[in-house]
Amino acid sequence: MRFERISGQRKGLVSRTGGRPAPPPRPARRGEAPVAAGPAARPERQHLHPLSYVGFSLVFSVLLFVFFLAGDRGFLQVRKQRAQVSALQAEVTAIVERNAALEKEVARMTKDPAAVEKIAREDLQLVAPGDVVLVLPPGFEEKVTPKRTPPPGEPTPSR
Repeated sequence: MRFERISGQRKGLVSRTGGRPAPPPRPARRGEAPVAAGPAARPERQHLHPLSYVGFSLVFSVLLFVFFLAGDRGFLQVRKQRAQVSALQAEVTAIVERNAALEKEVARMTKDPAAVEKIAREDLQLVAPGDVVLVLPPGFEEKVTPKRTPPPGEPTPSR
């Protein structure tokens, strides 16, 4: 394809001045550079190399990736908070189960006097009037418990 410059007025077209001749160019003022004669087109700018667009997009992508990975609401922070939430939910579940067990025990204590007596005797070491209490010295179990004798044919353990 070939382009040619067209000079002069085209036939059949109306000019902006309405058929009147164009005014002469105004003289240059002091301090102004004289206007160069020629086409009124913009001068060509240097175009950026296509690889510069690729480089810019790569740098921008890396910055976005770092921002989404390590920002305040980034992936790592969200993952850490989800782990904390799951740990706290497990703790709440354990507390709810413990509360349910304690409520059952309270209900049992209010309805069953034998359970109250058992706790008073075993845990609190209380006695009822008329009971006889035997106080045994520490280490009595070793003296009272019979030693195990090995069955015949089994070697005796040596100390």
